[in-house]
Amino acid sequence: MKRSYFWLKTQTSALRCITMLFAFIFPLPTNPVFAQAKIDARTEIIRDEVNKKKEVEAFDPATSSKFVERGFKDWVLFSVSKRARREYYEQDKFTPTQQDVLDPAFDSLGEAVSGKLAMYKPSPRYFAFRSPADETLMTGQLRPSSTRKILKTGLAQANWEIYKDSIGLPSYRFKRGYILAKDSADDHPFCKLYYISVVQD
Repeated sequence: MKRSYFWLKTQTSALRCITMLFAFIFPLPTNPVFAQAKIDARTEIIRDEVNKKKEVEAFDPATSSKFVERGFKDWVLFSVSKRARREYYEQDKFTPTQQDVLDPAFDSLGEAVSGKLAMYKPSPRYFAFRSPADETLMTGQLRPSSTRKILKTGLAQANWEIYKDSIGLPSYRFKRGYILAKDSADDHPFCKLYYISVVQD
């Protein structure tokens, strides 16, 4: 069976990889109309959301394998990476005054994250099964980098899982895969966990 390497939502062969960055680098959507009409309200909402640190502060690796919910991962990245935060500010056109409102919230969250994230270890079940062919597909989805070191790859399941459409007909089958990596070019000391689905149509 032909195996090819494609990004998310690309479908041109029988087998493709759907890649999602599981760690914490999903870009936030930009809405220029909203930004212009209610910029002050938006800044206040974001500040208040970032200040909700209870999820981070309550993390206990003995009782949970999930550090934060997916929607909070953007704030986690911006709290520990000044580079990513700056790119976010530029992308969403935050003024210096608005940045001054958000920076203390991100810095405070970053202190909590730095203390807790060092305790986080990806669950062994993420890497419970091995498949050289599938793992080659998975690593091929990452942007080429001379500074990234792959620490671990694997699959969370041995068998294909069937995805069905709204009327119950099989659409495709997939396996959940994970990559743990560390990039020395990052401006923070943490590893990244990538979630990648290997999909067969």
